[in-house]
Amino acid sequence: MKKLKDLYCRMFEQHKPLAVHDAIWQCSLETGENYYLRLHSGQLEFGEGRHAHATLTLYFTSTEIPVQIAAGKLDPMAAFLNGDFRSDSHLLLVMYYLMLFGPLAANADLR
Repeated sequence: MKKLKDLYCRMFEQHKPLAVHDAIWQCSLETGENYYLRLHSGQLEFGEGRHAHATLTLYFTSTEIPVQIAAGKLDPMAAFLNGDFRSDSHLLLVMYYLMLFGPLAANADLR
């Protein structure tokens, strides 16, 4: 989880939104692990477990899927069509997630 937390925090700093948007993305892994990303008042909170008031849930087959999407190694649409990434609805929030945490610049360090 630390790897994911560090990744999301670095990405958020690079793509920090200009406008304040509040959202809670619940991320659920097939392994049974859960974490959430809460965007509130321009700040990002990464938490382990389930959030009681998630705005939307994203499902990943493994922890590597969001890492590969962020690195630009996996196209989000290909991951969706392959069944590695899906959501429970709210397409606009899925797109906002991808805008904030999608492919980084080619020179990003994802170690």
